[in-house]
Amino acid sequence: MEVFFEKNVVNENIDRHKKRNVVFNVIRIISIVILIVEIYFILSFQGIPVDQGAWAVVLSIFSSLIIIAPPIASIIVFSMLLSRLNAEYDYYIAGDVFRVMQVINRKKRKKFTEFSVSAISELGILESENFERYNADKTIKKLNAFCNDDSLLGYVYFTVDGEKKLLILELDEEFLLALRKALPMSVLDGSVKKILHEAAKKNDLS
Repeated sequence: MEVFFEKNVVNENIDRHKKRNVVFNVIRIISIVILIVEIYFILSFQGIPVDQGAWAVVLSIFSSLIIIAPPIASIIVFSMLLSRLNAEYDYYIAGDVFRVMQVINRKKRKKFTEFSVSAISELGILESENFERYNADKTIKKLNAFCNDDSLLGYVYFTVDGEKKLLILELDEEFLLALRKALPMSVLDGSVKKILHEAAKKNDLS
């Protein structure tokens, strides 16, 4: 059965920690400015003493690297923090295609992963025993596509071109119902079947 579904995962911490994000971004910008100034100083005033022998050249390059290393490290660290802490995700099921898009700072969008629905071997909840087994397997590549730790977290175990992968994402009842329509029952872990069964009972009572 072809299913078309979209789920937007909103990162609640972006609005909750606006001041933190501003501070991190300011530090990153200051680090970029410092790096530019240091590079300008090195190129304009220090230069490379090519006429003073190989050791002088090596020492000059080494000292230059020491000078520019801190701002470079700061730029990398705070860029990574901003990307990780301000990431949101969109999940799509379009026929036999399962796609995850990553949204950074609510501006930049990029494809996080995409695979065939038929490549999915198992869908379950993180609290299940099967997840622990997959997570302990070092041959399986882990993909984290969630941003709210207090949400219902699940996993999708799939294989693409012989590579085994474990995608961790945020679930809700609507998303699980769409996945149930797209996947054979044999793919659903007992933990998911239990949630769907309880949801069906709740709907019958209401």
